[in-house]
Formats: sequence, C-alpha cells, structure tokens
Amino acid sequence: LSVINYVRRSSQMVMVNDITQNPVYNKDPYFQKNTKASILCLPLIKNRNLLGIVYMENEIIKGVFTEERLGLIKLLSTQMAISLENALLYESMETKVKFRTEQLSEEKEKTESLLLNILPMNIAEELKQKGTTTARLHANVTVLYTDIVSFTVWSTMLDPQTLVSQIDLYFRTFDDIITRYNLEKIKTVGDAYIAVGGLSEIN
Repeated sequence: LSVINYVRRSSQMVMVNDITQNPVYNKDPYFQKNTKASILCLPLIKNRNLLGIVYMENEIIKGVFTEERLGLIKLLSTQMAISLENALLYESMETKVKFRTEQLSEEKEKTESLLLNILPMNIAEELKQKGTTTARLHANVTVLYTDIVSFTVWSTMLDPQTLVSQIDLYFRTFDDIITRYNLEKIKTVGDAYIAVGGLSEIN
C-alpha cells in the first residue's frame, strides 16, 4: 500500500530492483512479511487523469525490470489507459442513453395519457401512427351539454378556491359517469361540460 499510495499521490513510477536494500520500502510490513526481490508500480494516465495503477512484483529475481522490459510495460500500460478511458466513456454514455430513454418513455406515456384524455382511442392511435387524422361523419350521436343554473350569481358568493373545488367535484363526477357508459368527453368551458354518446362506436 505504501508504494501504491505514493504512485497515486505523485503519479510517478516506482521501480525497485532489490527491495531488501531499499531504505524507503524495506520496512513496509507487507515486504517484511512477503519476501519480494523486485517491484514495479506505475500509473495509468490519460489526458492527465489517473485511471488506474499497475503493480508488479517478482519474488525470485532481482533487477527483473530491465529497461527493455520497462519500455514494453510502458507501451502496454498506455494501451491499458486508453482502453480504460474508452470503457469509462462507454459506460458513461450507456448510463446517459439509458437515462434519456427512460425520460423519453415517461414523456411518451404522458403524451399518450393526454391524448387518450382528450381524444377517442382510435383517433389517438391514428394520430400517433400517421401524425394526422381523417375526418369522419357520425350520423347518429347524442350531445350532452350541461351548465350550472345561476352559476354567475353563485360564483360571486364563493372564494376562488372553493369555487374551483366545487366545479372540480362536479366535473370529476361527470368523468366517472361518461367513463362508465363509454361516452366521449369533448371539453369543459367555465361551468359547461360537453360530452358525446355514439362517437366512434354505437352507443
């Protein structure tokens, strides 16, 4: 750990060809307990970012990390750093794509729910698939048009919160009824509620 921590802090390579003769590390508990001859520890750096640390040790041969081998190890380490960076970028991209896909899915569900709330199912499906709808003639329909008697007078006697709450209660009740009997809600205007029976299906 003393070697690895030094490399992590300094981003410098550590190479010791005879650990028993090295005054910095020969008293490290790990090396006292586990006899090692040579060690090499080097950082994996890409664009000044420390991506990892390579640690190697040889228990038998002193001076095993020659200049020739060191050149090869550095070359491999550079490739490892590139691979690690690419893997991290790919993982980050996958996470972002997954997050964006979930967002789009949620938005799609909201849009579909909104469409179904204001349009009959077959019209909403056609709109989703084609981006437009074909006009249809419905010869036999029943239009429900309601409003609240004396609403204008009544509204002046209530505060806005109570007024909206009361209208919401009535309109929610209408919603429950038209859902039960497969009618289509057209819209609400002030205290007016408009729905149609026989639209899209014989009813």
